Amino acid sequence: MPSNALLQQRSKGKGGPPFGVAQRRFITTTRNAISSQGQTFFASHDWMNIKPKNGFNTCLAQDKSNILGEAIYVKPLVVWIPHYLIPNHIPSCPNCERCDGIDVNEAKWVKQPKVLFGLRSQRYLDTMSYKCHGCKKEFYGYNERSMELDANKLTGLFNIHLSRGFAVDDELYNYVIAHSLDSTSTIHRRVVQLHSDQYLSEAMYYYRAVDADKVKALPGNVAVGDGTQRTIDSMLPKAQARPSRDEQHLSNLMHKCDVIKRRMEFKIEQYEGEVRFSDLLDKKANRNNIHQPFKGLGKAKLELLVQNNIFTTRDLLLFPGGNPAILPQWKMIVQDYYEQVKVERDRAMQDYEEVTLDIDMLKLVMEEEDPTAVLAEAAQQVSQEAEQVAETTDKPPPFSQINDTEKYNCRPPSKATIDPSEGLDWSR
Repeated sequence: MPSNALLQQRSKGKGGPPFGVAQRRFITTTRNAISSQGQTFFASHDWMNIKPKNGFNTCLAQDKSNILGEAIYVKPLVVWIPHYLIPNHIPSCPNCERCDGIDVNEAKWVKQPKVLFGLRSQRYLDTMSYKCHGCKKEFYGYNERSMELDANKLTGLFNIHLSRGFAVDDELYNYVIAHSLDSTSTIHRRVVQLHSDQYLSEAMYYYRAVDADKVKALPGNVAVGDGTQRTIDSMLPKAQARPSRDEQHLSNLMHKCDVIKRRMEFKIEQYEGEVRFSDLLDKKANRNNIHQPFKGLGKAKLELLVQNNIFTTRDLLLFPGGNPAILPQWKMIVQDYYEQVKVERDRAMQDYEEVTLDIDMLKLVMEEEDPTAVLAEAAQQVSQEAEQVAETTDKPPPFSQINDTEKYNCRPPSKATIDPSEGLDWSR
């Protein structure tokens, strides 16, 4: 199964995993490398401290060294895979206490790594799960009973103390035990102080790298915690400033002027043009076409006009007469139509002149306004444009806050973590 399918952004029950997008991407990359390279991967990597490239401690003096912005949020991995780290080793099943039913080639990655708390920072403990074909059960590589059965091979190698939901490295564990006479609050406060000091050191190094122009910038308008995912805001037009009352009134007048202008142009074209009787005949043949012009000229009359070579309204108006089949009142119907169109044209032209006059008067009034207000409006527009440019300009990401739950730059153990760590020593 691909490792990225095992890393779920949201686990069931208790929310998401204890790391951000950059850490999840590093875990996936490391898992893929181990799955493809196998045991040879650990020939060049310390399984107790697998770090990302281009992260902290990168040499700032090199010309080609850059710190990827997301690498500042990536903590090292501790990858415990017994059959890779110990030659010819097969983990023992904690249920049937045998190892002959386990095929290490069928091992698969766990759902997500555990948080491994340290004295100054946190890491993440990753491992694989094994299936025993003898008892048909699965177990993790760091199962305590399994490691107890293989103690003759593992003693001194796995110095990590496990608990439900988290783990503690040997350094933090020894610190808690050495101060077991102190109260839990005192121990916790000291550990938090050590984590805070480490956080400040990393923040100082990061901003030194920014000052040396060694941090790769992230694009603007990206999702929180994922510098590769653009937000939908970057594709939407920026909200414009709310127009003033005069500007809104001018916009309404401009829209009204466009409507009247189109109506005026249509009436002018209608008055100067002509109507073909063949087209009118087709429309009147369909009963769904109601309110057609030239009421009184039906289908039969229109067909008669066409048969007498009178094809348009202009032809009828210019017809000299002399044909008893063509009645004079037909010409009067067409004349009334053009008179009505002329009246509508003149009304549209008058309305157009009035609205253009209103627009000119309003523009004149707006130009005579207080010049200081105009300058203030122009300055505000320039400021908005500068903000838009700044939002879209690529820039180095800021260092996360100490309590950021997306980046997890600083994750000290809680008081509940220290109590089991202290009690675990007395129970042994």
